[in-house]
Amino acid sequence: MVSANVTRMLEQVKTLSLEEREQLRHLMDQQPAATAKLSREEQLDQILLERGIISQIPPRPTDSDIARFKEWKPIPVSGQPVSQTIVEDRR
Repeated sequence: MVSANVTRMLEQVKTLSLEEREQLRHLMDQQPAATAKLSREEQLDQILLERGIISQIPPRPTDSDIARFKEWKPIPVSGQPVSQTIVEDRR
């Protein structure tokens, strides 16, 4: 059942130009759903974005990103470990 407010808004939207509808759609897409519960990570991302610390929220890793990460194997190298070389160079 559609409420009277929604019906009234739909009638008003019908009077908008195509460009105005696109602007409205863009604004609506940017608004988080009132019923959507944000995870702690999403809340933190939103706070950082609002405070200007980050310019955009980074995309979440996809299943293929996670699969590639799990399949990663280090490249074997000969000689002493790099950490040991760094320690010796500092002396």
